[in-house]
Amino acid sequence: MPSIPPRTGGAFLERNSALAIARQNRPRFNDILIVEDAKLDAARLKATLHSIFGYDIVTRHAATLGNSLDRVIERQPDLIFLDDHLKPNDNAAHTIPFLRRCNYTGPIIVVSGMLDRKRAALLTRAGAAVAIHKDSLDSGSIAEALAQIQDQAAALADKSSALSDVDVAAVPEDETSTGRTKPLK
Repeated sequence: MPSIPPRTGGAFLERNSALAIARQNRPRFNDILIVEDAKLDAARLKATLHSIFGYDIVTRHAATLGNSLDRVIERQPDLIFLDDHLKPNDNAAHTIPFLRRCNYTGPIIVVSGMLDRKRAALLTRAGAAVAIHKDSLDSGSIAEALAQIQDQAAALADKSSALSDVDVAAVPEDETSTGRTKPLK
């Protein structure tokens, strides 16, 4: 099948078709925290999330790092959308560790107006599940990000399952749980 050019109506329809497919198999997120300092961008993202998930989800908003930490401590969200650059001088690479220190273990999607491959790699190393360019933020790109998060979770579950299936009987009897051999008598 020939590739559809990225900035055409056909590409838009293809992405929205992917969204419809993703809706059938996506994990359910009931509580979403939007960390965004621009009110208009936060409102646009909220409207997009309601178009994806419906109006029965809870979307909370935080405009600063401090407010976002308070929201996470108050109630752990299922998903966080994090603006890459928060006023006055916070960025996602520095914000993600603070969110993790609040015991947030769920996925973080970073939205950046200055995203390139190098920045996306840095954000992933910092703990973001996915990074999306702000200009590309729509229901299709969010569906793709959620599918990527679902794939990451499945791969982690498979890896965890494989580790739990290790044959304990294969460990020699003279080894303790620390991996050292028993002392000679």
